[in-house]
Amino acid sequence: MTDQEMKRTKKNKLSIKISTYDADVEFDVKPKCTGQDVFNLACVTFGIRETWYFGLQFSEPGSDSGSGSWWLRPDRRLSEVVRSLPASCPLHFFFHVRFWVEDVGEDLLLEATVHLFYLEVKDLVLTRQQWAASPDLLPLLAAYAAQAELGDFDPAVGCDHLLGRLLPAQAQQPETAAACAEKLRDHYRDLAGLGRVEAQIEMLRLSQDLEMFGLVYFPIHANGPDSDPPSWLGISCFGVSFYEQASLVKPHRRLAWSDIRRMSCRDRKFTLVANEAPSASSAGSDEPPTCFGGEHRGGRAVSFWTGSPADSKQILRLCVGNHELYMTRRMPDTIERQQMRATAREERARRLLDKQRLAKEVEGRAAAERLRGAAEEKAGQLGQQLAKSEAMLGLLSERARLAEDEMKMLSEQRDRQLAHMRHIHAQLLAEKQSLAERASQFESLLLTLSEEASVTEAERDCLRQQLAYARQGEKSLLAKLESLLRSVGVWSSAGASDSSAELQGFGALAADAETEETSGLSTAELLARLQAERQLFTDGSAAFEADLRQLRSRVQAARLGGADPGRLRGAAAAAPSSAAPSSAAADPCVVTHSTAVSCPHSSPGIRAGRLSNGSRAAVTYFDEL
Repeated sequence: MTDQEMKRTKKNKLSIKISTYDADVEFDVKPKCTGQDVFNLACVTFGIRETWYFGLQFSEPGSDSGSGSWWLRPDRRLSEVVRSLPASCPLHFFFHVRFWVEDVGEDLLLEATVHLFYLEVKDLVLTRQQWAASPDLLPLLAAYAAQAELGDFDPAVGCDHLLGRLLPAQAQQPETAAACAEKLRDHYRDLAGLGRVEAQIEMLRLSQDLEMFGLVYFPIHANGPDSDPPSWLGISCFGVSFYEQASLVKPHRRLAWSDIRRMSCRDRKFTLVANEAPSASSAGSDEPPTCFGGEHRGGRAVSFWTGSPADSKQILRLCVGNHELYMTRRMPDTIERQQMRATAREERARRLLDKQRLAKEVEGRAAAERLRGAAEEKAGQLGQQLAKSEAMLGLLSERARLAEDEMKMLSEQRDRQLAHMRHIHAQLLAEKQSLAERASQFESLLLTLSEEASVTEAERDCLRQQLAYARQGEKSLLAKLESLLRSVGVWSSAGASDSSAELQGFGALAADAETEETSGLSTAELLARLQAERQLFTDGSAAFEADLRQLRSRVQAARLGGADPGRLRGAAAAAPSSAAPSSAAADPCVVTHSTAVSCPHSSPGIRAGRLSNGSRAAVTYFDEL
């Protein structure tokens, strides 16, 4: 063994790496382990129970799926594989789908199997584009892939980042990128609520309608080794198909597994023995290829040449495996498969229950969101109402403060008004008391005035009586005076006439005084006038008494001196003409008359009293004489 082989088998261990589309595992195995042992180890590691669909594929670096890629044989030891590989080639196997199924929903039972099929289809359709799909189907397949890997559509994230990951390059052209992105977004939004396994199964169901679904292509030559032009052989779960070089979609000849009786290969030549009466599914063209012209014992033989003997052996193993699965699917299920179907039903029931539970939770969450939205809306409304209430409270507080200030102001104003009213009340009480005092004073004054009025009336009556008495006395006095003057000899006709005139004037004055009315005067004016008249009366009485004393002295002198009566008459006659002012002052009669006449507005009683007093004095005097 070489040094590289020794490194690989160091400590009797080989380091191998097995990869899937989403996981990588490494093992240290013994060199004598077969391919089946490694495959079983990989199936246990990845949790695969439906092992008949998968295989370990080895691809040399830089090779295609032709001669550079082959499947690990179950009976081959790893030591043999190591010796057949170049020294620099690592042991790296890929856990791929080797045999495809007729019905995804019916044949794939377990979730792990569905997941690996989904990854395989996604790589072949969306990534490497080995299976052709219509431009309208690519966004839908990408939407199912996004739903399976990312879950429901999130508007905040969008799906622009999925264009480079899920859509092939042909869908990312500038003229079609916008339309594909819009379709992907619409499909992805419509798949909300779909589970991961359901999304993968739906994607597989859409993919199995493709013409190239499950087909493995090999280049062949129909007319002999290295003949031109080459054609293509397609192997699927339904049978084998023959394609022209220009088209890998529509076959010109197809043989179902039920129509093939035997398969064999020798070196590069591959022979298929078909039934003489092909089934309806084995439809072909009216002109069969040249390789189909030979007769074979028990049927028609179909021969073609491959690129290498390894390709022939690989085609044979692939055809045998697909034929066995084809026949197995049409036979009753084994115990193991029945258990898998039961497990699959349980898984589907569990997924359905989970989906229902998830739907209920989603509905409950949506209801909770609606309730939360309603609660938030109500909270917002309550917040607005609270804000309005707070604003109203602030306004009411401000109004309450203003009302309180106004109440304080009104209270102060009321207190001031009460104090003012108390002051006014006190003033009114004082005024009332003053008015009461004044009323009492007025009552006393009225009583006094009424008493004075009664006294005045009495005085008036007395004065009238005195006036009448004074008139009588004056009359008698005048008569006595006239007789005295006549007896004395001082009487003359002129003097008599003057005296009589004066007496008549005095009488007229007395008559006027007697007829004067005083009812129009008030009591106060009447009292004032009475006081003035009383004063004038007193002054007139004093003057009259003085005149009487002078007259008495003159008469006494005349009596004692024996004056000539003629002289006395001459003096008396000359007195009125020459010395009227002096004689008026000396003569008591003239003085009395002038005094009475000088006060025309005096009351009659006072004038009468004045004359009566003077007359009474004169009468007394003359009585003494």
